[in-house]
Amino acid sequence: MSTQGTAYIDGQNVHRRIRSTRHLGYCPQENCSMNYLTVQDSLYLLARIRGVQHSRIKLIVDTISSLFLLDPFLNNYIHELSGGTKRRLHTAIALIGPPLVAILDEPTTGVDPNARQQMQEIFLNAVKAKLTIILTSHSMDECERVCNRLGIMVHGQLACLGTIQHLKSKFGQGYTIEIKVRSTDNDINAITIQNVQSFLLSQEQYHVEVKETTQSTGLFQIVGSTPAELFQLLEENKQRLNIETYTISQTTLEQIFLSFGKRIRATTD
Repeated sequence: MSTQGTAYIDGQNVHRRIRSTRHLGYCPQENCSMNYLTVQDSLYLLARIRGVQHSRIKLIVDTISSLFLLDPFLNNYIHELSGGTKRRLHTAIALIGPPLVAILDEPTTGVDPNARQQMQEIFLNAVKAKLTIILTSHSMDECERVCNRLGIMVHGQLACLGTIQHLKSKFGQGYTIEIKVRSTDNDINAITIQNVQSFLLSQEQYHVEVKETTQSTGLFQIVGSTPAELFQLLEENKQRLNIETYTISQTTLEQIFLSFGKRIRATTD
């Protein structure tokens, strides 16, 4: 239950106009469908509650059932479904109609990879069709693929909000460099990744953190530089350091998410 504030859907205050809730779809985190309805019955019921015209209900139910891979389960009772299939059903119910706004609370949790990818495609196409989706997820890969704006919540408050590129630029901790040196199997004097590591750590103008190394590969986090500077540094020393390949990438959403977690722990300790 909300504690304060209000919300508007299509310009209508949800507290004052009950009809506005017809334009709202909701997939809760916990499955809460009526267990002794069949999948088909639940889709028909929610379509009617949503106000879909009677002549269009069958077409809409058939379409959304096909999209969410529910056709084989239409005559099954909901309590007979697996957890992943229930999540697909709840998401389908939230999007049937369709509404103007859909709130989806971790809709792909427990869903197999193929169905998850299918659901993400549905979300992307729905957004293209001007449906607003508010999605909560702990999967940064999913957020990066589906969301055009993203917020990270800390203690129930939004700590940041913006496009993915904006968040990476504002909160990202520099750049990640992945380096592979040429094989040293037949040459004991060849330069290994340890030499590359020593070289990068000697660059005092940057803050360099070693993330992971093997004999021939290394992952480094570098703060205080631009991609152009890093590219120039590596190109100028590529032959001397025996570098075979390297990649430079921005901080990932996962790293940004974890950095907020570290800040929380630092303030509570």
